[in-house]
Amino acid sequence: MKIAYLATWDVHKESGVLKKIRDQLSAWQRLGHTVALFAFTRPGPLWSGLEGLDVRVIRRRAKWQAPARYGALMARVLRWRPDVVYARFGPYKPALEALWSRVPVVQEVNTDDVQEFRRAQGRLEFALHMATRKRIFERSAGVISVTHEISQRLSGFSCPREVIANGIDLSRHQPLPAPTPSDHPRLVFVGTAGCRWHGVDQLAQLAARRPEWTFDVVGYGPDDLPEAPANMTLHGYLPKERYEPLLASADAAVGSLAIHRNGMAEACPLKVREYLAYGLPVILGYRDTDLDPNQDFVCQIPGQEWATAQHADAIEAFVQRWKGQRVPRPQIAHLDTLHKETRRIERLEAWRRTPARG
Repeated sequence: MKIAYLATWDVHKESGVLKKIRDQLSAWQRLGHTVALFAFTRPGPLWSGLEGLDVRVIRRRAKWQAPARYGALMARVLRWRPDVVYARFGPYKPALEALWSRVPVVQEVNTDDVQEFRRAQGRLEFALHMATRKRIFERSAGVISVTHEISQRLSGFSCPREVIANGIDLSRHQPLPAPTPSDHPRLVFVGTAGCRWHGVDQLAQLAARRPEWTFDVVGYGPDDLPEAPANMTLHGYLPKERYEPLLASADAAVGSLAIHRNGMAEACPLKVREYLAYGLPVILGYRDTDLDPNQDFVCQIPGQEWATAQHADAIEAFVQRWKGQRVPRPQIAHLDTLHKETRRIERLEAWRRTPARG
């Protein structure tokens, strides 16, 4: 099968999303398919992690040029003659009409687009999205959502749906040795500044309750969290080779603590899969699509304000229990990218035979 991966994303800087795209493309190749990434992106050199993959870009320039340049990207996709297009969901663009009429398009939906656009866009852009999103879903051959919650919110559309949560290429990550047990536990969080659903303010509340612990926060600098207590170190952005030592020294890792601020209760963050691939037990403020909250390497607390402070004792008991240990790899084998992508390819094979939807 010949698969075109369509994404509007920065392909020049390492990120969790870009690593996911890389791993998906690599897995499809390993499964015997021909793949290419068609990216609408800013100018700049490609991220080195994409080496060996077929990447074709149209670079964004002035805003008034965007429709024509996106149209040029669609023309490139069609000239490549794919059997199916796999697209990261984004706002409607008129140039998509030419694509929908010629080739089946499957959408990957990673968030509640209504909540996301309401928060991130101006009134006019949000109104336009609400007026056109039905067109996107009704013309799609299928939709793959990363959580059951997101999929349920799309139940009003007639397109076929499937849930495949985020995975991780376990072959790229070896479990890190556990640190020597200490009376002063160490927790680590990796994220991106400006994402209020990460709940780093809630993590700061826990840090204030446990001043003898150490908290390493990657992706946030001092200006992003001025109220951080003295035992919380804000490292700012770090590439993988610089945050790996922080993971190695941690007793446990922290996932998002406030996705309830987005009106959601379920998630499958890429960073949590990375924590687990390195062998770290995890503390979560949501229901993970792939993880049983009763598994001993998961500490799931309620998704609500002040939850970390209110459940500090339960978190402490969890961390104390896991000191000097790492999560056994067989317990997370189901998170592996190849397992996920085999299922995804099965859906693409079925949906590419779907007649054009009008």
